[in-house]
Amino acid sequence: MEAAPKHRWPWLALLFFVLACLLAVAWMTVAVKRTEFIRQINLPTPASTNSPGQVNVVEILKAAQSYAKDLRSRGVTAPALAPLSNLVQQGWLSYKDVSAFAGMDVWISLQGAGETNLQAVLLEIRHADGSKTVTLRDGSVQQVARP
Repeated sequence: MEAAPKHRWPWLALLFFVLACLLAVAWMTVAVKRTEFIRQINLPTPASTNSPGQVNVVEILKAAQSYAKDLRSRGVTAPALAPLSNLVQQGWLSYKDVSAFAGMDVWISLQGAGETNLQAVLLEIRHADGSKTVTLRDGSVQQVARP
């Protein structure tokens, strides 16, 4: 009497199905976390919710310096300005450190801390109408009309 032939393909099919399910779960987990992050960044501005929000200037400056140093260590030329949302997204800053800027297009200077030009831009907020509000290194705040 002959033994029934052993088929391996059902086990391979099952293995591929389980692997596909695991990859789908991992992909959806990443997609959900990214969506939550994007929603958190696009929260309404504190003025519209009557919540104070928070700005941790020390952490923002440390993050900008560390980010610029990391770019240079990888051989990438650091841009003059970088969006704060990138620093949050890449983990250099926590959202709570910049929560007062929720819903705003805010950019930080990546120039060195030893910058001596006090009229250089430190922080720039870009408004929807094209105008900008800038904070200079001397601490003054100026409104710049759109070009």
